[in-house]
Amino acid sequence: MLTGIALCGLAVRRAAVGQQVLARQVFWFRVVLPIVLLVGTLMSWQDRTAWASRAIRATDNAFRFFIGRYSLAVAYTREGGINPQALAAWRHVEPGAIIWSFGTNSYCMVPGCTINSAPLAIKISPRLVDILAGTAQQEKQALQEADTNYFLIIKGGPLVGLLPYSPLFAADTIDRFMGIKWTDGSAFLLTWLGPNTQPIGADFLDAYKLQLSTPGRFLLSDLILQIRPATERLRSTPWGAAPDFVWRHPIPDQTAGFNVLDATYGRSCRTARVAPPAENLFVEGNVTWAVRSFCRGKTECSFPVVIPSLIDPAPGCAKDFSVTYQCPAEKQSRAITIPAAADGRTAVLDCTAD
Repeated sequence: MLTGIALCGLAVRRAAVGQQVLARQVFWFRVVLPIVLLVGTLMSWQDRTAWASRAIRATDNAFRFFIGRYSLAVAYTREGGINPQALAAWRHVEPGAIIWSFGTNSYCMVPGCTINSAPLAIKISPRLVDILAGTAQQEKQALQEADTNYFLIIKGGPLVGLLPYSPLFAADTIDRFMGIKWTDGSAFLLTWLGPNTQPIGADFLDAYKLQLSTPGRFLLSDLILQIRPATERLRSTPWGAAPDFVWRHPIPDQTAGFNVLDATYGRSCRTARVAPPAENLFVEGNVTWAVRSFCRGKTECSFPVVIPSLIDPAPGCAKDFSVTYQCPAEKQSRAITIPAAADGRTAVLDCTAD
């Protein structure tokens, strides 16, 4: 548009200097062509970004705010700064209480409404290891000491952070420790079981299991397994020395322990049909990295087959568990299989005996 106007101006200026242009030509250069360029630019802009509807909405919002029909709260809500479900949940907790959200869009820009969420959940408590890698009871105690007693879970959205994959919030454990403080059928405010809570029902658990089993951007369920050993290495390493983390050794040391060649969870469900909206997410070798990192450097290892350490590839189907591994100085691999249902059992990998 600017280039077109500049060319029009240049043409008119030259014509005026030469005084050899007719009035009709001046009219086309000075009036018609700039209008055509402006309209064409606006139409192209509309086609690419649909600016007209957004401009109308912004003007309408500004006018309603100017005359007092819209408040700042309405403005924040319309632009996503206030999640109505988060705000409703906050109204059911005591003043000053913190709500920890498992979602990404639980914003609540209202004075006094404190809803926290973090990808790594590092702000919950200094006792992060007990929260993420301890027992469910240890996790509950650490959370209560950190004054974190309310948790917001919204159906359908992705789960963020490590907290959903900790022992306390496992799908088969959460209902033994927590109850529903408030719900609108889609959002659930959870707190510790007590007289003012409702038991967690099957409708919540079914949706929650699906959210846990849906692969996210990061393998957070695998990362949970690394929290405690990594912390122990950090605390035991002398000041100034570099701790030896397992992820610095992508190729297993055959002389230090056995090598996990393949580990698969749920092969028995590879063709199973699961109830929608869930999907069958089975792939061969889906837990190789988890078993390999858990048993690295050992000649005997007991791997617990539990959720959420393993992502459930086919909800509702009884799953088996199999591992193929190779002992040091052996060319022949070994294999163990736990038939379905393998959940809750332990796979023992042993290179100490013939």
